[in-house]
Amino acid sequence: MPIRTSITLSGDKTVMENLRKNSDKVIMAGFDAVNFGLQVLARGAKKDCPVNTDPDDTDTIHLKESIYIEPAKKIKKTIVGRVRVGKKTAMHVEFGTTKSDMRPFMRQQIFLHKEEVRTGAKDIIKGRVGL
Repeated sequence: MPIRTSITLSGDKTVMENLRKNSDKVIMAGFDAVNFGLQVLARGAKKDCPVNTDPDDTDTIHLKESIYIEPAKKIKKTIVGRVRVGKKTAMHVEFGTTKSDMRPFMRQQIFLHKEEVRTGAKDIIKGRVGL
């Protein structure tokens, strides 16, 4: 289940007019802001990813190394990027099974790093547009 967040830009007439005039810069800044957020979330997921020390359980041992980013791209009117895990066992670790407890390491990242992502994205957009 994807977790979505959005950034709404608002301000006085001067700020909004500046954004309209610099729409190309805003879009490029949006790509950079999304990629920044993805890096923060991926770093957090790697840090929180459980590691099983059982040498026979190679899927869980290599779970952390399989976390990767799909960089931002434009889909219709939205800029989308994803943090993914390349191991099929990730779902079993995240949500648990009938035999093992859940050990979430992906879902909580947006909540743990929400302010860092928001602040960083805001700073990137402001810096690129010159506000």
